[in-house]
Amino acid sequence: MAKQTINLGTAPTGVGGDTPRSAFTKAQSNFDELYAADAVNYKRANIIGTVSQASGVPTGAILERGANAQGSYIKYADGTLHCWTRMSTTAVSNLNGSVFNSAAIYPGNFPAAFVGLPVVIAAASGVAFSWAGNYVEQTQSAWGGWVAFSPTATGGFAWLNFFASGRWY
Repeated sequence: MAKQTINLGTAPTGVGGDTPRSAFTKAQSNFDELYAADAVNYKRANIIGTVSQASGVPTGAILERGANAQGSYIKYADGTLHCWTRMSTTAVSNLNGSVFNSAAIYPGNFPAAFVGLPVVIAAASGVAFSWAGNYVEQTQSAWGGWVAFSPTATGGFAWLNFFASGRWY
């Protein structure tokens, strides 16, 4: 509906303008349209919540943040999904004399579902650990298998930090 303009008539008396009833009817229609739009527009109350879509058009909140036993995630209304998790390892074995590796780590499923194969980045951090490598390829639902590598022989503690980015629709 288009904005309804109230005819104020000729100044200073308002001759030829809308009657008070007609003017208030137009004003009420304009307010009704604004309130109807407010119910579906984004505002403070629906920026963060459950994101959703219908045929590729966002219908829910702008951002959804969550966490579960598999890690944490953030979904965006445009379909972008980021997931992350962290696991520790201490077992180190000699790979080839100059490189040492941790036991294989299988973080399990992603904390939220991807619709295709995401990009996964893993990084090792801890005493003498310097990088992480993919042991078993990830899928659209699971992180895959990973190991941490160290250039020195150590039984030190290491974190494997995982980040995945892709689409949820």
